[in-house]
Amino acid sequence: MFKQINNFITAQSNLIKSLSSLTIFQIFNILIPLITYPYLIQTLGFENFGLVTYFQGIANYILIFVSYGFNITATRHISINKTSSNLINEIVTSVTVIKILILTFTLSILILLNIYFPQDNSTKILFLLSLWICIYDIVFPTWYFQGIEEMHFITY
Repeated sequence: MFKQINNFITAQSNLIKSLSSLTIFQIFNILIPLITYPYLIQTLGFENFGLVTYFQGIANYILIFVSYGFNITATRHISINKTSSNLINEIVTSVTVIKILILTFTLSILILLNIYFPQDNSTKILFLLSLWICIYDIVFPTWYFQGIEEMHFITY
């Protein structure tokens, strides 16, 4: 019985490694805000912290628009074709280019709206800085590492 369990664990070592990496990643995603939010509220004050979270919320909606389901479909296509490096290169390149085009279009509209609506400069800068999450999503393709089943890179 122990030999069967050991054989099963050995055969599924990549799956167990990926599962443990994602578990650690999710634990950090839960714990870090619990540690940093009280400090940020105390440092920034309630009003400024509210502005930061408001603009982060807007940036997350824009991120949903820019991602456009690529996180699911590209992951599936990469996992199906993980033995063909040419197809993986084609998938990664096309998804990245499309995301850049969508982000460029969205940012140009948002920058025009940001220019025409009266706000102080610090609010405009905070808004533009909060859009960094969209650029990060393009630069660090989490879906790629999920597709090739190497989630420990995400955790690092």
